Amino acid sequence: MSVISSRLPVVFVAGNGRAGASAWPGQAHLAAERECLFLERLTVGDNPEAVVAALDARLDSPVHLVGHSYGAIAALLMASARRDRVASLTLVEPAALAVSSRSPRTATHIAALSPVFAVAGDAAVSAREFAARFAAANTTPVPDVSEEALERMAEHLRALRPPWGVPVDATVVTGIPTLVLIGDDDSMYAEVAQVLAGHGATVRAFPGAGHRPHDGRVAGELMERHWDRVEALT
Repeated sequence: MSVISSRLPVVFVAGNGRAGASAWPGQAHLAAERECLFLERLTVGDNPEAVVAALDARLDSPVHLVGHSYGAIAALLMASARRDRVASLTLVEPAALAVSSRSPRTATHIAALSPVFAVAGDAAVSAREFAARFAAANTTPVPDVSEEALERMAEHLRALRPPWGVPVDATVVTGIPTLVLIGDDDSMYAEVAQVLAGHGATVRAFPGAGHRPHDGRVAGELMERHWDRVEALT
């Protein structure tokens, strides 16, 4: 990936839901202004190390790296592995729960999800049952989708590495301009953000925005100003 203008490219790593450009409707217009890579799903389960390996092979110059939810884990790992390729980080509702595992909301989440991941490899647990257990642990309804779609979703969820089980170095943000966007400030994602803020990250909360604050205009503009400030200093 190479720069096609004076503005640095931006790489977007999605969470566990949609992937590619469809996961970033609020940022799709940026492709007309600068080079953008909306990373597609590489593996079932979104293996963070596979994402890092793919980016390492593809990137030949610094980029702005953006990660949402589970994708923020891969973004942080990439920043640790290839500091020279990451000009800035933008982490949206980061699910890097390894850094906040002892915080109350994160610990509650881990306690609820651990039994679900414990049966991920149990063939006796059907796709529907696994999806139901996963949804219940997250206090969300089971998605109203076809059986085929439910099977695919369950396959993906079963293959996930629990986010709290992926070691992440929070101190990497000390040397990289980092913006963290969160929805409500009383969530486990806010607990991750608090740890990152302790190492120099800038945190902005958008109460009521849910898990996708970057879909809102103001949050999107914050991202762009973040990149502009970094480029002004280089």
